[in-house]
Amino acid sequence: MSDYKYKISILTSSLLIFIFLFYFFGIRNFFAILNNKASLIYEKRSELKNITFRKLTKDILEKNLVDIETSSFFLNKFFLRDKNYVNFIIFLEEAAKNQGLKYFEINPSIKNNEEILISLNIYDSFPKIMKFIIFLENADYLLTIQSLNINTISKTMINKEQYPGLSERDVNAIINFKLGM
Repeated sequence: MSDYKYKISILTSSLLIFIFLFYFFGIRNFFAILNNKASLIYEKRSELKNITFRKLTKDILEKNLVDIETSSFFLNKFFLRDKNYVNFIIFLEEAAKNQGLKYFEINPSIKNNEEILISLNIYDSFPKIMKFIIFLENADYLLTIQSLNINTISKTMINKEQYPGLSERDVNAIINFKLGM
């Protein structure tokens, strides 16, 4: 009997050693590899989310860029740049001619190499001058009227040969404004 107990104990010990070795070399490594693969899958999933988010953001930005470029095209016409100064002066002259103003003088000046200041000297009836000012305010240019002086015309001014056709009801308006940049 003792031989039988000895065989059972050896068999049990061998079985326990086998289970321990199987766990130590087999299952433990399997779980370590499984854990490593799970971490790798999690990293790839996070990376995929980041790439997807970047792509969506890029697509949204590209769509918005088209909208911004379209908007900036319309906004740029309100702000004068180097070549548009002459066009603006021509615009003022044509506007005065279309409004039927009798006498119209433009005196542009540059301040600090950046700001364009324009002084308009207008001789005509008060309603026509006000109509011209309203036209300027509604024009497609960004301008800030800095001062507006309206005075009656003196009799000596009426008699000057420089301004024929002026009457006592006409006024002189001096408008100073700054162009938006």
